[in-house]
Amino acid sequence: MTPSDKTEALFREVRNTNLFLFSRKRRVVQKKPLFLYHVPKTAGVTCGIAINLALKIERALSPQTVMEGESEANFEWDAIAPQECFSKRYAFISAWKPFGFHTKFQHDFNFFTVFREPFARIVSRYRYRSNLNQEKISDDNFVEFFRAAPQQNHQTKMLAGADDFSETNDMLLETAKRNLKEFFAVAVIENVNVLLENILSCYDMANVIGTRINVSPPSTTFDWEPYRDEVLSLNRLDEELYGHVKENQKLCSPEESEDFALAQDDQPINRYVGVLREANEKREFGGLGYTTKELEEDFRGQGSLKRHIEDWLVEGN
Repeated sequence: MTPSDKTEALFREVRNTNLFLFSRKRRVVQKKPLFLYHVPKTAGVTCGIAINLALKIERALSPQTVMEGESEANFEWDAIAPQECFSKRYAFISAWKPFGFHTKFQHDFNFFTVFREPFARIVSRYRYRSNLNQEKISDDNFVEFFRAAPQQNHQTKMLAGADDFSETNDMLLETAKRNLKEFFAVAVIENVNVLLENILSCYDMANVIGTRINVSPPSTTFDWEPYRDEVLSLNRLDEELYGHVKENQKLCSPEESEDFALAQDDQPINRYVGVLREANEKREFGGLGYTTKELEEDFRGQGSLKRHIEDWLVEGN
């Protein structure tokens, strides 16, 4: 059996095992490219991998359903992109950039983003940075981190189109709220699974089942609670913006769009499914590298499904 045949067989078996928890009644399939304004430590890596994997599956098995655009790209906060980047046709862009960065490109996008409660986000960001830079976690280092201007109200600054050192005031918060009205989908991190399932349904792309990735290791734990009040005081705008988003999420629900509606729970989002899991080692899945744990028989499938997926991963697919 060729790799292509095995892939087709894998997705066929997944389709037949009642893995699908959500469904869709498709009226209009979205084709406009997706643009993620990625706030750090708000499940942006998970979103990016899910969409990129779905695009790979669709391009391999049903290219006629792929959204407009030919490539994907990721842009970091301080990175300067060559001018030729902006003339390409993109299917998906993930950008840790101030709002307005999308205007550099030649076509329109459907924007989406995810927000996180500011204290949890800052702790997660500090843990990630400490682990990445192999720096010791300590009271002094954490205080220095969260008191630095770039870490204060970063979600509000970014969505308002401001830089790290912009003055933080209520006008900045109102600008961020106004910009969010242009978004196709907005959610808080607690609803990121629903957000992804609905976006992929709107685009008729493969569903993705999995657990969190890019998680800080247990060695970076610490007693953060004594600093909660000060962190939240320094991030008043982010706390207000998070509350605003939580009350005004756009999850592509039937009430919000005539072009999208959920159908019965036993119908699939899409005829294919991708699987994202945490791992103890680096593996390649469909050309996308991610870390995953050994697959468990815990996602409403059969033992044979688990074996198929594990064999497929081990063989380097």
